[in-house]
Amino acid sequence: MTAFESLMAEFSEKTGASFTPARDGSVSLEADGVYITMQSREARGDVLLFTLPLGDMKPEAATMEKALEIAAHGLGTDGFYLGISGDAFVLSGAMPLEGASAEDLANRLLALAAASEKVEKALARAIAEYAAAEVEREEKSHSDGNLSMIHV
Repeated sequence: MTAFESLMAEFSEKTGASFTPARDGSVSLEADGVYITMQSREARGDVLLFTLPLGDMKPEAATMEKALEIAAHGLGTDGFYLGISGDAFVLSGAMPLEGASAEDLANRLLALAAASEKVEKALARAIAEYAAAEVEREEKSHSDGNLSMIHV
């Protein structure tokens, strides 16, 4: 039994739910309403935990600047990493397997879920601000255009 399988067995026992790794060494679950995947990386001696804070929403100009801002030094992500994989934002962090307990894993999962909600709110706010600025620019361009049509 691998270290990850042992951890999942202990986690299953403590939670009363079954968390059996798939053939690829992954386990997915929901923690505080956030869908999280765990990927065993036995060669590195850790497990990668990751989630998509905006689901499958594609990163666009409205969110890129804010994403870079909150990802800087992990301050806006509570120490997790924010990046882009494919067409989605990914929030991730690794946890060493050596000496890890079910309680350690539960705490890390809950921390990732809380960070994901924090990131989601910040990015959603950035999207709303960007949309409002676009409307304002559009309105301004229309009002400026109206002035050029008035002749005295």
